[in-house]
Amino acid sequence: MEEFLSNERILKLLFSMNPWWEYHEVPKEYLKDMKRFAYYEAFKIFKRNDLRRFVVLKGARRIGKTTIMYQMIDTLIKEGIPYNNILYVSFDHPLFSLLTLDKVLEVYKEN
Repeated sequence: MEEFLSNERILKLLFSMNPWWEYHEVPKEYLKDMKRFAYYEAFKIFKRNDLRRFVVLKGARRIGKTTIMYQMIDTLIKEGIPYNNILYVSFDHPLFSLLTLDKVLEVYKEN
């Protein structure tokens, strides 16, 4: 079990979920041309400088939450935010369901 949850394994999965760390952009196949109203509302909240927080999109399956996140990440990179400062984690992955957010963040920050 220890090897399955190693920091190396966690980091490998984080790299697979964050391809912009390697390619410095969001792959085009992750994006949709049109941005929906929810994108603009989520991004407006995210960009507020007076609050420090995580952004969590919550909703039913298959409604576009991941697409909105990728669109936001794409916009941030185009605005000059360093690509390696952007972390996306899907807790749908079985490994991440076994870990705490603190552990995932620890591995990210160390690497």
